[in-house]
Amino acid sequence: VKALQSLGDILRGVGKLALSQLILEETLTLAKQLQSPQAITENLISLGKTARLQEQSTKALDYYQKAVQESPSPDLIIQAQLSKLELLLAQNNLSEAKILIPEIEYILTKLPPSRAAVYARITLAKNIMKKRTGVAHSHNEASENYLQFPIHNHLATAIKLAHNLGDKRAKSNAMGILGNLYEQHQRLDEARELTEGALLLAETINAPDLAYQWQWQLGRILKVQGNRKGAIASYTKSVKTLKSLRGDLVAISSEVQFSFRESVEPVYRELVELLLQPPAQGEVTQENLKQAREVIESLQLAELDNFFRDACLDTQPVEIDKLDQKAAIFYPIILEKRLEIVVSLPNTSKNKRSNPKNATILKHKTISAAEFEQNTFSDLRTVIAPSIVNPQRSSRELEDRTRDNLATIQEIAKRRGIGVTPIDGNIILAERQKLYKDIAGQVYDWVIRPFEKEIKASEVETLVFVLDTALLNLPMSVLYDNQEGKFLLEKYAIAITPGLQLIDSKQLVRGKLNAFKAGISQAVDFEYKNQKQSFSELPNVKNELEAIEQQVPGGIIINDKFTTTAIEGTIRSIPFPVVHLATHGQFSSDPEDTFILTWKDRLNVNQINTLLQLREEVGTNALELLVLSACETATGDKRAALGLAGVAVRSGARSTLATLWQVDDKGTAELMIEFYKQLKDTKITKAEALRRAQMALMAKDNKYKQPYYWAPFILVGNWL
Repeated sequence: VKALQSLGDILRGVGKLALSQLILEETLTLAKQLQSPQAITENLISLGKTARLQEQSTKALDYYQKAVQESPSPDLIIQAQLSKLELLLAQNNLSEAKILIPEIEYILTKLPPSRAAVYARITLAKNIMKKRTGVAHSHNEASENYLQFPIHNHLATAIKLAHNLGDKRAKSNAMGILGNLYEQHQRLDEARELTEGALLLAETINAPDLAYQWQWQLGRILKVQGNRKGAIASYTKSVKTLKSLRGDLVAISSEVQFSFRESVEPVYRELVELLLQPPAQGEVTQENLKQAREVIESLQLAELDNFFRDACLDTQPVEIDKLDQKAAIFYPIILEKRLEIVVSLPNTSKNKRSNPKNATILKHKTISAAEFEQNTFSDLRTVIAPSIVNPQRSSRELEDRTRDNLATIQEIAKRRGIGVTPIDGNIILAERQKLYKDIAGQVYDWVIRPFEKEIKASEVETLVFVLDTALLNLPMSVLYDNQEGKFLLEKYAIAITPGLQLIDSKQLVRGKLNAFKAGISQAVDFEYKNQKQSFSELPNVKNELEAIEQQVPGGIIINDKFTTTAIEGTIRSIPFPVVHLATHGQFSSDPEDTFILTWKDRLNVNQINTLLQLREEVGTNALELLVLSACETATGDKRAALGLAGVAVRSGARSTLATLWQVDDKGTAELMIEFYKQLKDTKITKAEALRRAQMALMAKDNKYKQPYYWAPFILVGNWL
């Protein structure tokens, strides 16, 4: 029973919630058959935690209440009650929390001195502290009164208990959290002393999962005390410790209440904020700019590790000048109150007099809170590519989406002071163009304009973007130069990379390319995990694949022949450098919902990886290019394009060409055919081949001049 429960807990930890629930329900049945109150209680608590992550709060509270009733010991009662309290506070149900807290305090008095007693006090204090911070931000004094609570006393007791038990880990935990309490109340000297003590203990027992938290906390304290240099040093140590933890972050004990968004991501962003803050006199140093760039890259890697729930991505340091002397690398990063852009430019002969030793020059621009509005990026994506539903889906769905899109676009236009006229559910084309060029022009002025002179002086031909996750859904090609009247695509080749350290720097060996091509042109209906899946036909897929076959031979698998078994057999038998899949697919921030469609089945990101990695088993060369020509990002998922980055790096492909949203497949077919035609030119990069294909599509028809048709195609990874 214990082993099965542990499996259920592990599955919950790696995001497999349905399977976790199934295992834990079976374990609960077994525990009841064995008539083991302890096993029953432990499983009920675990089921409650899984239900909570499934956003089934009522069910979770019911599990916790049953656990209290079944519990044979105060230790288990306190676990269930603390889990219940955490959920009540998350729901902002302060009236019930007010009743529960004294019950928990009473049970605490009944616990014998033990590690469980220490952590019960720590968990109680952390939950209340977290809620009081939120309440304080809302200025709701009445609510805060519900939570009047002697946090300090419980933490002090926890420290004393841990000391008497000789439990250095528990003592470090309690001291660090008490330090955080003092930090919140601006008693910074005491906060610093406690934090340094907690850190020393964590380092003594080699507990990096605690050490990084106290290094981060110490950095925050030093920052408020005005010790910027000390703060940067402490933050830097925290990031370094996090890197050493890459393989263990998911496995961190629940006592740390690990959450990537709350407990890891802010460390990187706050360090970047410090590094890019100019000193009282002078500018940000090249050394700080270089470190900021490295921290941004490390954050990208950490996000992908978190996406996959493991740390299997191989990294290697890459000097950009060794990759491409004609490329500039852009690092836009969104901080709490501003946008920062760091740019790495090749140090050409024109610039080397001032920086003779450096192969690259780093430039930097801050867009202050007064100028920067974060929703500008999502507004641009919405106006250029609203959530258009394939016309072959239900007319009701089409009507609902069209109405919602229209209302959203009208609201965006109103905020920007631009009049729009709806006719038959759509905005007049000229007005839509004015709106998206206005927004795209603003983003261009933030990201590109400050560096235009340096870009031209460096004779750059390709702009490569290491994008913050919130920007991944937006194609950079649509940025608009209002002065020249050109989209960024019309001026430069463009590529995206999750980070230079994830790039295989070898250039595509063109010669006589061959490609494995597969797709689905017919409408498909099937059941997946007891849910009906319906995908519309893609009538031009057959033409697309046949035309590409003329450019890059290698055979075609289509419709009912396109199965997992067929893919596996083909990959094992022939070492194709290019794999082209013209089929429905979706990118999501959830790996399970990131998939491509095969005949009446779905392949998620891990299954795609397993199939494509078969090449290694048969000793073939790395996959040069993966093309996914009919995919889209999940509607309403702001981090959906993380799934695209995940597929790109996990597939083992040096480059991935994919779509951020689905357009009519006739335009897609024309663009893809032109892309392969351009790819045969050995003198140009893959990024330039894509740019030329997009430009050719724009020139074909007035309809295709709209970014909706040409902008979703992006190249991820090696652009050479």
